Amino acid sequence: QGNRRVEPDAIRASMVSKAGAPFVANKATEDIKALFKLNYFSDIQIDAEPRGQDVALVVKVTEKPAIREVRLQGNDELSADDLKDLLDVKASSILDMDALRRVAKKITDKYIEKGFYLAEVSPKVDTLPDNLVNVTFLIQEHAKVQVKTITFVGNNKVSSEDLRGVIETQEGNLLSFFNNTGTYREEVFQRDLSL
Repeated sequence: QGNRRVEPDAIRASMVSKAGAPFVANKATEDIKALFKLNYFSDIQIDAEPRGQDVALVVKVTEKPAIREVRLQGNDELSADDLKDLLDVKASSILDMDALRRVAKKITDKYIEKGFYLAEVSPKVDTLPDNLVNVTFLIQEHAKVQVKTITFVGNNKVSSEDLRGVIETQEGNLLSFFNNTGTYREEVFQRDLSL
């Protein structure tokens, strides 16, 4: 009872208890655990109803909502195409909050990779009729982290100018807005440190 999207046969196949087998009361706990592992339900109850010599198991489930639409909001610096491969959560799939948090982390990591170290991404779920939801990833990009000045300390034998010529990290300038010069990138900085 209560299943709208999940087929009854899929529920039966996942259960330890089987039709025609002897009834064992403590198997209901195992059945509930097995059904929760499907990740389709927010609540499960199993009632045993005596019917003459037999027992009918009534499985009452509350399905998690299905996703109608997945959107991005606030992504001005990175396009939807830049982020679409990170969206593991798709329309028509069952809502999984852990999956939404994983996608938000991937989007945040992508922004960090592009120099937006202060970017914040949070999933928002809007409830709709018919047990549906819309998911929106709210993105606050903030400004890129720019390298204002590079200072070398302790370089007695090699000039700072020579060292600047060897490292990839560069100071920002008036053209930084157009060509990303001076954008801080952690992986580049770590490579520079290892030189």
